[in-house]
Amino acid sequence: MMKQQIELDNKIYEVIATVHDDDTNKDFVLFTSSKIDNNKGLTISCALYHEENGKIVKWIEEIVEKEGKEKAPYEEHVIPENVYNMIKDYITDARMEEAVYAEKKQDRDAKIKAITEEVNQNLT
Repeated sequence: MMKQQIELDNKIYEVIATVHDDDTNKDFVLFTSSKIDNNKGLTISCALYHEENGKIVKWIEEIVEKEGKEKAPYEEHVIPENVYNMIKDYITDARMEEAVYAEKKQDRDAKIKAITEEVNQNLT
């Protein structure tokens, strides 16, 4: 059986296991280096890592709780197919691409605004 290895900072490490942390809902990779030559050292290293990681996760959660913003509500807007097709037939792909892919933001915004105003004026 071939052992998995990972490279970090130009050093090769042997992958021991992958672990899923139910508290954070994240997966972690456990690996050894040549500095850890026995299971006791590996166990201590993993325990210390898990403890420190738990402190960091708790700290981040506290910041989010104090400073985080609630997600903005999302309201889906469905465009009726006949309206979509009418606009698609009115504005050519080439013209829309020219507007959307304009290099400068000011040019892009101006071209999109012109198309929007034209559609509103001629198709409503």
